Amino acid sequence: MALPWVVELKKILNDNEMGINQKAAKALAGSQQAGLAYTTVLKPKEVSIHPSNRGGQMRNHFDAITKGKSRCQVGWSLQKVGPSVCVELPIESKKRSQIIECNETLASTSGGMLPMPSGKERVRSLSTSHTCTFLRCLENGCKMDGGDDLAGGSHLSLEQLIAKGDDLGRMLTEGWEGCVVKAQVEAEVPDFCCFLQAAYNSDHAIVKPPNELEVAMTIAHIFQMQPADKKDLAKPVAQAAAGMPPCRNYIKSIGDFVASYAGGESFQLLRYLDFMCCSVALMQKVDTNAGLWWWWWWKKGLDWGRWKDTTELWHVV
Repeated sequence: MALPWVVELKKILNDNEMGINQKAAKALAGSQQAGLAYTTVLKPKEVSIHPSNRGGQMRNHFDAITKGKSRCQVGWSLQKVGPSVCVELPIESKKRSQIIECNETLASTSGGMLPMPSGKERVRSLSTSHTCTFLRCLENGCKMDGGDDLAGGSHLSLEQLIAKGDDLGRMLTEGWEGCVVKAQVEAEVPDFCCFLQAAYNSDHAIVKPPNELEVAMTIAHIFQMQPADKKDLAKPVAQAAAGMPPCRNYIKSIGDFVASYAGGESFQLLRYLDFMCCSVALMQKVDTNAGLWWWWWWKKGLDWGRWKDTTELWHVV
């Protein structure tokens, strides 16, 4: 029999009468009242990226650097940092290792623009992920996409930025308050974190709306999290639509594409397309022979995509 708080939380998430932000606020408030979420001070170095972020894409390092640089131009203010919501790392050591591995993979494919996990991380971000990522890049002296007045050579200059006298230094050393959801909540209600991410990403959609691939991967990721005997594509499509993406008017067509042409329930074709998008973006930043880079990344993507896996039914467009 499900625990009372699990029943109540699922009731909120399934309430189609409430808007996504209203549901998120009510769910978080209820979790805090039940002792399943708490407020604490978080430092950027303690925050890792949730593997479910943006449908499994996690974080685009170019976006993180670009947004961080824009914030540097206008100055950092603790009062203007959006609500930080995170979830604890899993209790099980195997799942913890998987989280670390996902973040290591993300860093290793960023061309030096993202730092490797340090082992000090204790939560995974569900909101303000770009802010935390950029600040971690500063702390670790990561590369940036092109030189400008914020760069020390080809790297971010932390000393130069702190010297401006805004809140950047305090944010790095002292951190700021955030809401942390306990790991047991995600264990009992696996799609809760995906829901919270969709809610907070809906606020960011005005600035950088998710593209069709991000929406397709979100649908696929939520579908994968459903119990084997309760698979229903309509629910992931509705949840993705609740985030108000630009493709909302034709999101059913994206759901149909995911169902018919994404490479079975492992959705390898979507992952391959995502891999190629990131690879081409990185290639365009490198001063080298574009043809050779394209060929190398294409072969690497084919190998990564496990195209020889005969257990999946592949549709040909």
